[in-house]
Amino acid sequence: MISSRRTSTLLRLFARYLAPRRGWVVLMIFIMICNAGAQLALPSLIASFIDGAAARLPAGVMGGIALTFLVVALVSQVTAALGKYLATDLGMRATNALRSDVLSHVLAQDIGWHNATTPGALIERIDGDASRLNTFLSNMLPNLLVNSLLLAGTLGALFWIDWRAGALGVAYLPTAWLVVRVIRPHSTRLFNHEREQSARLFGFIEEHLAGTEDVRANGAVDHVMRRFFTASRPWAAAMARAQIVGSLSWLSPAMLYSFVLAAMLALGVWLIGAGAITLGSLVALYRYTFLLSQPLNDIGRQVMELFEASASAARLDELLAQTPALSENGTRTLPSGALALNVEHVSFAYADAQNNVLRDISLGLTPRRVLGLLGRTGSGKTTLTRLIARLYDVSAGEIRLNGQNIAGVAAANLRQRVTVVTQEVQVFSASARDNITLFDKDIDDARIWSALDRVGLRGWAEALPRGLETELAAGGSGLSAGQAQLLAFARAFLRDPGLVILDEASSRLDPATELQLERAIDALLQGRTAIVIAHRLKTVQRASDILVLEDGAIAEYGERAALAADPSSRYYALLNFGAEEVLA
Repeated sequence: MISSRRTSTLLRLFARYLAPRRGWVVLMIFIMICNAGAQLALPSLIASFIDGAAARLPAGVMGGIALTFLVVALVSQVTAALGKYLATDLGMRATNALRSDVLSHVLAQDIGWHNATTPGALIERIDGDASRLNTFLSNMLPNLLVNSLLLAGTLGALFWIDWRAGALGVAYLPTAWLVVRVIRPHSTRLFNHEREQSARLFGFIEEHLAGTEDVRANGAVDHVMRRFFTASRPWAAAMARAQIVGSLSWLSPAMLYSFVLAAMLALGVWLIGAGAITLGSLVALYRYTFLLSQPLNDIGRQVMELFEASASAARLDELLAQTPALSENGTRTLPSGALALNVEHVSFAYADAQNNVLRDISLGLTPRRVLGLLGRTGSGKTTLTRLIARLYDVSAGEIRLNGQNIAGVAAANLRQRVTVVTQEVQVFSASARDNITLFDKDIDDARIWSALDRVGLRGWAEALPRGLETELAAGGSGLSAGQAQLLAFARAFLRDPGLVILDEASSRLDPATELQLERAIDALLQGRTAIVIAHRLKTVQRASDILVLEDGAIAEYGERAALAADPSSRYYALLNFGAEEVLA
């Protein structure tokens, strides 16, 4: 049996996403009522026609009955089509709104949460679970309404024909429902398990597709395929068990119906012999018995959708209940222009780590100064910049921009005023314009072309077949590494940040492209505060200050010129005695 908690979850989701369309819901219900009424009237009209023919009623009367039957049959078909259309439209609109909310909620989660959750599992939640709710809304819910009306109306019609026929129908319904209820708890459990296995399989597929290049280059295709088959077996077995047990939910009532129909026909023959009913009533008895079974069969077949919908609703509700580790309640805004940065005794540890990645970090940058950030891989450079961009919250200490704690700054404003440019550039399957503006429709062409001029991409944009409206391929295929990197700089120019963080943006480029990028960097940093993470000393020659990290702590911090002239400084040693080994 579906738990009351899951039932309430389903009802709560439907109430939330159907409420803005309550007028259309009322119209759909009215149309479904008309459809049920038309279906219930048809057997009575058939009985009237047969009895009228047996009584040799005038042709005009018989023609009227036949015409009424045709009109009612047409109403039945038209209302069924309209009801289906409205149900499908409502289902799509409601679940699309749900998808949007779930996606927005997922994007609001912190980076640590995303690192612990596979994209495949998220896709299964955002699309797979929402699709199952759409199926329920579009099919199961309207059918449940019509079938409930048909069951009530059919029982009333059977009692109208003869109380014994009504009693047989009443005995049939709870028996069939009891059979379904016995099977239902097992189906729910099995469908939950099947969806969990499906999410794991999707996560495995996404993870290995993302690493296709490395898998093929290192000859690991056979190994991945073996793991794929191993991962597929639990899902296939879980799906088979769920489908087999779930199918019993509609097969069992169907078998029971065969016995009830035989009993109902036998009763009808006896009633005719006793003179209690007419031949037309016997035909109506058969038709109403069919109407009695049809709703149960439909509900039985769709009860699997109900199991899946309840499980999907529970998973989506659980996902929506997860609160981001980062509070987005900040309301303050940062001023325009270059920003001052102060990091005060900051320490940080990841959620699943026992030791701090950063320990007691303090530094200060006045507006328009550039900090060169040096250190071995794993020393904490990227973690520090993520804290400054507030992708994580500090474990201890404070980070301030222009004297304001960044935890109190509105998230949208912070993202606007602090820009991070990394080696990895995300290119979307969208127009060049949308890729440059990141889908901001308020940015006009003049600003776009100005940004492209400043990074040296105007020629590339003008050479595109449809200019800024040219569709770019997802992942950046068709763009060189240099063009993709310059595209990221164009985005940064459009945001006009007060603090720029560069994570070794030129490390993968050829010398000619690197020179072009260096000019773009100079233009971007002009009049702005900046942090430049470097793996090569050439990158920090424009820095005014140097910070060297070692094992999450500050090993050296000071003005670049002073450190370069001090033979006892680490930076001096890097400049003169093998920098590549130290920074690797």
